[in-house]
Amino acid sequence: MIARNDLLASVREKLQKAPKLPGEVAELAFEVFLLMLQDPGRTDSDITSVAEGFQSYVRGYGQEEALQNQIRYAIRLATAKGDLLYEEMHKLFSLCDEIEGLRRLGFSVDEKTYTEFIEAARLRFRKEARKARLAAEHNVDEWNRDCWWYAENLRT
Repeated sequence: MIARNDLLASVREKLQKAPKLPGEVAELAFEVFLLMLQDPGRTDSDITSVAEGFQSYVRGYGQEEALQNQIRYAIRLATAKGDLLYEEMHKLFSLCDEIEGLRRLGFSVDEKTYTEFIEAARLRFRKEARKARLAAEHNVDEWNRDCWWYAENLRT
């Protein structure tokens, strides 16, 4: 996991700039989420401050659809024709992580869309099981080890 001070600096810098692409908001959200994991009791005032700043940022720039955008991207990637490159499989795992982070930060999406994402990702992971396992081994971290996309792909 990235060090607290590095994450804080990155989040603070990004909060000062308007997002140019929807993915930038998801990236920022994921960094906020990682910070929140480092302070589960919410006792660190710096982390609490940037988390509150992030909520204002989302509302101020009308980015409430960040979860929906990332899920659509993940579905497009998971349902692409042919095999994925290793880098694309790696990206699919990263999108799963970002989607989980957004959900834990309070973003929501309708159940049908979320279920479509899970089904598409699982199908891709089964279709390219070896590549999925390699990407899972590379991307797994302590916080996400029990998430379904890692747990299912790391089974021996």
